[in-house]
This record gives sequence, C-alpha cells and structure tokens, in this order.
Amino acid sequence: MRKPQREYQFKTISLGFLYKVVGTGKTSCARVIANQAGVPLVYLPLESIMSKYYGESERLLGKVFVHANEFPEGAIVFLDEVDSFAVSRSREMHEATRRILSVILRQIDGFEQDKKVVVIAATNRKQDLDPALMSRFDSMITFGLPDNHDRQKIAAQFAKHLTESELVEFATATEGMSGRDIRDICQQAERHWASKVIRGQAPKDGDQVILPPIQVYIESAKTRANTLLSIADQKTEKSNRNQTQPQLAFS
Repeated sequence: MRKPQREYQFKTISLGFLYKVVGTGKTSCARVIANQAGVPLVYLPLESIMSKYYGESERLLGKVFVHANEFPEGAIVFLDEVDSFAVSRSREMHEATRRILSVILRQIDGFEQDKKVVVIAATNRKQDLDPALMSRFDSMITFGLPDNHDRQKIAAQFAKHLTESELVEFATATEGMSGRDIRDICQQAERHWASKVIRGQAPKDGDQVILPPIQVYIESAKTRANTLLSIADQKTEKSNRNQTQPQLAFS
C-alpha cells in the first residue's frame, strides 16, 4: 500500500535486496518502491562514480547523497551490485575501494545527511559484502527464482497469445530459470519467428501471419538452458582449477 510521502521524511531506512540468482527483479522492485513512495529513484551503478583521479570517486559518491537529500520529499538511492565496491575489508582491497566503502558507511549512518534518503542496495554475492555494511541494513530480502505459477504469469506478459495449457508447458520447460531468462527466451523466440516471416517461411492464416507457436518458445527455452548449463560448467571448472593450482614458495 502506498503511504503518505511525509512518512518517508526524516527517517533513514536501509533495505538490502540480497539474492543469489541474477535476473530476479531487484531493479524493478526498487522502481516500484520509489513509485509507491512518491519519491525519485537515484540509480547508482559502479561505473557512474569510478574515476582514475585520486579522491574523485569518493567525492562523486558524496555528491550523489547530497543532491538526493535536496529533493523536497527525499529520495531513494539505489546502489546496484554493491559488492563491486563494498567487499569485505578482511580481503585484499584496493585503497580507492576502501575509501568508497567508508563513504557509503558514513552516509548510511546518516552522519552527512539530514535523514531524508532511503538507501537500497542490491547484490548477487552476499557472502562478499563487508560485515560493517551488512550490519547497517534494517531489512534484508532474498529474491528467489519464480515457481511454476510465477513463471506462467511472467511468460503471459511477453507471449500474450499463448493459451493457458501452453503457458503451463512453457513454465515446465523453464524450470530453474529467472524472470530475465524467461523474458530473453520469449524475445529470442519472437526474433526467430520474425526472421521466418520475413523470409516467407512462416505459415499464414489467409492474409494473416500466425503468431509464434508454443514449440518455438520451447526450442528457445532449450537453447537457453544449454547456455546456462555451459556457463555453470565453465564456472565450476574455473573454481576447481583455482583450488588445485599449486602455491609457489619463495625462499
């Protein structure tokens, strides 16, 4: 439910959207929250603040919070892929990254703002985040993969012509996939079908071109599944190779 905007003023809330699978809707959720709260969403990816000049990245990050705090009703600052610049300090960390993390911690604490900014952070690698950062979040939400029913609903948004029974078949073929995967599958299937239409290879119903049949989507889902499996195998192989690599000793 939408709350009055005044309830979002003078209160700093830090929400951490933490999940293990990409493509499960963190950015969309941040947009919905900002829309329901009636405040601007300040999207902050890593590349927007990184600079080769000493101290420039921290200055840019600080300016983001300053400007966000100047909105009359406050704002939501969305730190996308926060693990890129807020990894645990127990690991080897570049000095610039350490300074950026310090700025984030101060801003979340509210030492340099008058508490009109809500901070939302998103990560796919919760285990890599700095414990000091984690402790500052009021709420942590895990985004899991969609179940069979949710996959049907997502598919229905992109392939509106499919029947209910076809959506069930589609959902079964996309088990273990994210919402982004389903979107990409539908788009790839429709591009493939459009190519056939252009070449005159798609069947017609009189003068009307038939929309992509369910089998086109199923084939696209199989291709996507094979791609995801190949990527997973490559990651496993790389991880195993790193673990078995001998350590060089120097005397």
